[in-house]
Amino acid sequence: MEHKDRLAPALASLGERPWFVDTADASRVLDEFRAQQCEIKELDAQGMDEEALLTELGVLLGFDEGYGENWGAFNDRYQAFVTAGDTPVVLAIRGFDAWNRTDFRRFFQTVYELESVTELYADCYRVATRKVVNLYIGDWG
Repeated sequence: MEHKDRLAPALASLGERPWFVDTADASRVLDEFRAQQCEIKELDAQGMDEEALLTELGVLLGFDEGYGENWGAFNDRYQAFVTAGDTPVVLAIRGFDAWNRTDFRRFFQTVYELESVTELYADCYRVATRKVVNLYIGDWG
C-alpha cells in the first residue's frame, strides 16, 4: 500500500492543508499517525527566531554539517531527507501559534516555506520516497 493511501485515515479528520491542530487534539492526532507506523519528529519553536528554527529543523531532520540555516539551504537539504528512507514522517511543530499572534509576517512566511518544500517533493514522486506531513500544533481558537 502506498504511504499516501496508508495515511489517508489519519489525514481525513484534519481537513485541508496546511494542517493546524489544536493543542487539545494533538495527542489523539499524533497517536493516529503512530498507528500508521509514522515516525514523529516534534519541535517546539516557541521563543525561537527564524535562524534558530532553521538550525533546529536541520538537527531534527539530520541535515549534514554544511547546512547553512537559510531557506535556500533548507530546500537543498530537504531532498536528501525525503529520499533517505520510506517511513512516513510527521513533523509536529509547536509554538507557531505564538508567532501568529506576535509576528504574523514571520508566521505566514515560515508556514509557506515549509509547505512549499513539502509539496514540491511530494509532487516529485520519483524523487521522494518518503511522505512528510507537517502539523502545526497550538492554540488556534
